[in-house]
Amino acid sequence: MRSLNRRLLRICVLALLVGPRAAEAQTATTFEDLQQMVRANDLIVVTDEAGQKIKGRVVDVSASALGVSAPDRSSGAPKTRMFAEGSVMEITAADPVWNGAIIGAAAGIGFATWDYLIDPSEPGNAAIFVVALGLGTAIGAGIDGLVHKVIYLRPRQLSSMKVLPLLGNGRQGVLVSVRF
Repeated sequence: MRSLNRRLLRICVLALLVGPRAAEAQTATTFEDLQQMVRANDLIVVTDEAGQKIKGRVVDVSASALGVSAPDRSSGAPKTRMFAEGSVMEITAADPVWNGAIIGAAAGIGFATWDYLIDPSEPGNAAIFVVALGLGTAIGAGIDGLVHKVIYLRPRQLSSMKVLPLLGNGRQGVLVSVRF
C-alpha cells in the first residue's frame, strides 16, 4: 500500500510539473482586427458597456459592427443582436469543457502507463489507471473551464476633465465635467 501511495504522489508531482502554462494570445483592439480572429458560427461571450454578458454565435463581423445570434431571454428563440464597436467592452472565445477533459484523460493514462512501465509487477496497477484517468479528466476539465481567451478588449479611454464658464443675465457659474 505504501508503494501505491508513492506512485500516486509521483504521478501528481509529474502532472504539476508538465501541466499547461498560461499563454498570452493576441487580443484585438478594433473590430477590424477582430475580423481576422473570428468566423461565422464561432461561440463567443460579449460583454457590453453595462457589464451584461451575452453568449452566442457570430453571425457577421464588420469593421464597425458585430452580429451575434443569442437566445432571447423571454422566448428562448435565437435572435440576432448587433453590437457597435463602441458598445462592446470585451469579447471572449467560449470553449467547451469536453476537450480539456479528453486532454486530461489522455495525460492521466499517459502517466499511469509510465508508472506501469517502471514496475509492471506492482499490485494495484489497475487502481493507478482508474485514479489517473479520473484525476486527469477532472483536472483537464477544471483547467479548461477556468481558461477564458480574451479576443477583443476595448482600448481604455483616458479620463478627462472639462471646465466651462457659465455666464448669463444675472448668473455666473462653472460647469465641470469629469469622465473616467
